[in-house]
Amino acid sequence: MKKVLLVLMASFFSMAMVSCSKSNEDLIIGTWQETEVTYTEYNDGQQIRTESMLEEGDIVKMTFKDDHTYSLTYVSEYDESEDNGTWSIDGDKLTIVDDDYAMVYTIDKLNKKECNITYTEEMDTAKMTIVIKMKRL
Repeated sequence: MKKVLLVLMASFFSMAMVSCSKSNEDLIIGTWQETEVTYTEYNDGQQIRTESMLEEGDIVKMTFKDDHTYSLTYVSEYDESEDNGTWSIDGDKLTIVDDDYAMVYTIDKLNKKECNITYTEEMDTAKMTIVIKMKRL
C-alpha cells in the first residue's frame, strides 16, 4: 500500500510540475506593452549606474504567439522597427531567440495582467541587469 501511495504521489507531483510550466506558456501568449525598462550596471558588487531604457513616448509591444514565435514592434518619436523570432519557457526561464542570438530572462512575475522579466549578464567583476515590466493589452 505504501508503494502505491508513493507512486501516486510521485505521479501527482510530476503532473503538477508539467501543468505549472504549461500554465506559464499559456499565460505569456498574447500581446504585451513594455511599461518600464531599467538598465543597471554593477562593478565589484557596487551599483554604478541605473537608467531607464524606455523614453517618454516610446511604445514597445511584444506579441508571443502559441506557435512559439514572437513579434516585437518599437515606435518612438524618431524611429520605428519590428523584430521577429522564437521563444520558449522552461520553469522560470524565458528564452527569446532573434537571428540565432538567444537571451535568457528570469520570469519574476507572470499573471494575466503583468509580466516582469530580468536579463543578467556577468563578466569578471562586472554585472549588468535589464528589468522589463510589461502589461497585457
